[in-house]
Amino acid sequence: MTITTCCMLPIVLLCLVCFTTTASSADDAANDSDPAPTCDHYINRGVHAFEGGNITSAISILRQGSEVYPNEATIWNNLAVAFATQFVAAARPAVTSSDDFSTTGTPTLGGVDSSSNTCSNERNRLHLYCEAASAATIALRLGHSESQELLLAIQSVWDNDGNEGDGDDGEMPPTCPHYLNLVALTKLHAIRKQASNARRGGSVHGDEYLDAVRTACTAETLTVQLSNEEIESRVLWASTLYTITAIFDACGVVMVENLFAPSQIDDAARAQAEHYYERESATADGHLGTSGVEMKRRGDTLRKEVVCPLTSPFTALSSSWASLRISQQILSSLDIELDTFSYIQSETGSRDQLWHADMDPLFSEDIDEGSLLLPPYGLVMIVPFVDLDETNGPTEFIPGSNLPPTSVEGGDASYWHDPADGTANPDAATVSLEAPRGSAIFFDIRTTHRGKANTSPTARPILYASYFREWFIDRVNFEGRHSQLWHKSEETKDSVGNNRLKKLYSRVDSRRYTKMLEDILIERGVDISTL
Repeated sequence: MTITTCCMLPIVLLCLVCFTTTASSADDAANDSDPAPTCDHYINRGVHAFEGGNITSAISILRQGSEVYPNEATIWNNLAVAFATQFVAAARPAVTSSDDFSTTGTPTLGGVDSSSNTCSNERNRLHLYCEAASAATIALRLGHSESQELLLAIQSVWDNDGNEGDGDDGEMPPTCPHYLNLVALTKLHAIRKQASNARRGGSVHGDEYLDAVRTACTAETLTVQLSNEEIESRVLWASTLYTITAIFDACGVVMVENLFAPSQIDDAARAQAEHYYERESATADGHLGTSGVEMKRRGDTLRKEVVCPLTSPFTALSSSWASLRISQQILSSLDIELDTFSYIQSETGSRDQLWHADMDPLFSEDIDEGSLLLPPYGLVMIVPFVDLDETNGPTEFIPGSNLPPTSVEGGDASYWHDPADGTANPDAATVSLEAPRGSAIFFDIRTTHRGKANTSPTARPILYASYFREWFIDRVNFEGRHSQLWHKSEETKDSVGNNRLKKLYSRVDSRRYTKMLEDILIERGVDISTL
């Protein structure tokens, strides 16, 4: 790396920070006691610290901001700038100066001096690079166009510092924490992008795609583990979030270990057992809100799904800082809603479920959806209350099946699994995730999966929670409540006698039905505000 390259990069970084400040910087920087800081508050305080030479403080502020506003691209871009500034200093400490970096002394991260011993310095340098590249990639994913230039600049410094060949087209090197097979994942992402050309006559070659999935999406590479530092600080590193979202996007499923404390799982498992065995009868068909016929096709009466009480310790899992943080990042929105909130009890002797996806394609009537590589709009989080192994029925997935089947050459609705008999594509790889207690599995609602048979001597309980973007309503598994008038009225029929108008008025009648029930309760002297 030449002095010119090293001197030019800080200029690029500082300019990007200047472009991403906002109004009222001085007011926000001074108002440290704001009980509900705005997004601008974190951005401007971060820039204030950066321009004052306190890069470590800027990183701390922006990391906090990324937890509160995980889908704010400017926060991620500025965090990438701050990490990149420290990375450049660690890569070539000899050129570090206040003129070049608007900082004083040798930049540090978390109290680690970048001029310390060689081994520690190498680890710190790699960490800084991975965080800078990850934050820039997240910002780019969220639509911050300037982050592309920043990412290329970061990669250039990495390559010119004697690491050529470790990365691939601006991606992190395989030595970054968490991910074990980045080259394979990058290749899979590239193949998936071909689906966007389907409308213009292109498509994904089936064998090529299945081979790429088989290499990139193994049980080992689908697993990410949170560090003790992340758990204690309740703030995830950018590289952790980048890895989780990259695996989820490409493979349709990711497992995160160390997400919950043992005490949280102990409390939830105890509450689940008490709730289950104290009930007079569990749901025989296994899935509340879905027809018994459909669920018997998926499994048997030894696999039961029961709605969770909206109380702790169940809600402590579904609304924990980590589960929300990851779900919001994957779905690229703060405005997510919990749809399914239940636990599934798989008793000894339960059989393999039939292969299925929880959701049909978003535009199931439009065969051209194969041309659209749509982002995820819903996911399921599975939290095991016992260690899952091959004997007690872990969930099995067809990784990569979140790609619309019509995006594959010659593919149709039965490409991943046949809805008629529940069999899977024999050429597709399958992965069973044997999740330990304290972990969680996140999978795309479009991913084909099934629960495995429980051949162990004990039951296998898991929490099953689905999160959706606020605009989506699950009409497949959950039907709205309606009045008898709506069901019977001739006015809901169209001119040829079909009931298509029922769909038109379904939401209106559902709200009307709820209001009618409330009025009846009020007439009977019930204070509905206490319900």
